[in-house]
Amino acid sequence: MKRITFYILHFTLIIFLVSCGNRRSPTGGPVDNVSPEIVYTIPMEFEQIENNEIIIAFSKPMDRTSVMSGLLISPPQVNLRTNWRRNNLHIGLEDNLRENSNVLVFLRRTIKCERNNQFENNQLLVFRNGELQRNSVSGYITHDFPDLTDREIHFSLLDSDSLLVFNKTIPGNNYNLNYLNPGKYTLTAFLDVNNNNRFDFTIDASYSTIFELPISHRIDLHLAVADTLTPNFMSIVSQVNNQVNITYNKELLRAPHIVIINDSTNTVIDILHHDFIENMSFLLTAPMDTLTHRIQFVNLIDLNERASNRTGSFFSNGRPDTSPPEIIETHPRDGTVVNSISPEITIRFNKIMRSNDVTLSLIETETDSVIPLRPLTRAGFTVIFQVLQNLRVFNSYQLIITTETQDVLGNHLQEERFIQFIVVP
Repeated sequence: MKRITFYILHFTLIIFLVSCGNRRSPTGGPVDNVSPEIVYTIPMEFEQIENNEIIIAFSKPMDRTSVMSGLLISPPQVNLRTNWRRNNLHIGLEDNLRENSNVLVFLRRTIKCERNNQFENNQLLVFRNGELQRNSVSGYITHDFPDLTDREIHFSLLDSDSLLVFNKTIPGNNYNLNYLNPGKYTLTAFLDVNNNNRFDFTIDASYSTIFELPISHRIDLHLAVADTLTPNFMSIVSQVNNQVNITYNKELLRAPHIVIINDSTNTVIDILHHDFIENMSFLLTAPMDTLTHRIQFVNLIDLNERASNRTGSFFSNGRPDTSPPEIIETHPRDGTVVNSISPEITIRFNKIMRSNDVTLSLIETETDSVIPLRPLTRAGFTVIFQVLQNLRVFNSYQLIITTETQDVLGNHLQEERFIQFIVVP
């Protein structure tokens, strides 16, 4: 009997050891990759807040630390009180809520559940204390990246204390931010050019502005890449001995001060006129020898008021300008109607001209009388003359620009130009 009992115990021990050696890990249930959602709120959105409390019910157990770090309330609550009851977040607001104001509850996309699944998008909830505020700011969005017109624009709205109210991504080229309280705000927006979901200062196109509600309602945005380029010259060309054309690397706020020095004699070349257009300077100078010249730029100032001083050099080939001046455009044009009895006469040439070198006359056709003119500009590609007496309504006039018109080197206009117009106010 003892031997039988021994064999039974021995066999049982073997079975136990074999079963232990083949034990497997538990397979578990399906992987949870469902994003949490807001099931309901008390009160409902846009409804009156009761007892200074807002309740947000989530669809699943939440990582409470991520909720609290991703929760923003505007206006800010100094003594914000929160507590949890299962999946429901109870938010206790201050007792002195401002009358007739909205309470905006913003929940960042970084909020996650206990299974580490995040919100699909940022969430913005609007509640009211009294009358619902319907202030809004909207506008049209443009930028310099035509291939990225379908990419979302990232918005941030900050209050007067520079505290974040909410973030928002908006597709397309129109935006509308609604249900804002009166006050001063800072609006920033950027286009994520390199698509890395963050703002890169010298890469992404951005815009920032300050506005006040309810005064301002529409703000159009043009997103541009931050300009870190220092103003400088790009090219200096002197094709004839009395003209220098300069191109800058960007648009300037105003014409810089320029000095040209003969490198051999160390003497300063007279600049007779400087015509400046955005990112170009056109200089009319005293004749220069076939030599290298130094050029100095003082106060190159761009549109962002970034300033620099530069020094360069260029070669003048010494060839004189023998080409005659040409008229590109006049105002009034030939055969047109003028709506003013005291119009300005504008003539645009293909080179810099001094107004004293432009010979012209204005004649009333009906009476053959000469109308006196006075130059309004000293020199430039465009010269402007003022009519010194009122013209008569429904009378016709003829403007004659004669061949005595010449440039600074004495090259004359090859053909007279006749411009006829009638005055009809």
